[in-house]
Amino acid sequence: MAWRDDMYSDDEKALQTEIRRLRNVVRELKEENQELRDKFQKPKRYSVTYHETYEENYEIEASSPEEAEEILLERIREGKEDGPENCSDSWADVTEL
Repeated sequence: MAWRDDMYSDDEKALQTEIRRLRNVVRELKEENQELRDKFQKPKRYSVTYHETYEENYEIEASSPEEAEEILLERIREGKEDGPENCSDSWADVTEL
């Protein structure tokens, strides 16, 4: 590298050093700017719809699957059977406002 250094005058070497320093300053300022933007950016508003699915197995005597479903729903509505208490799945739908 010594032969390359001889190609440049002291002023050119100093200028190259200053250019490297300024590039680093610009990079650091960009990083700091992004950090400040992330920190102080106004929060966005979101609409979040939360869903849950409950399930439980019931034994119902009936003539058909449709009738079994109807009987179960009726018993739950009338309070003769407890509705399911075991949450089997949950998820959320998020939309930016």
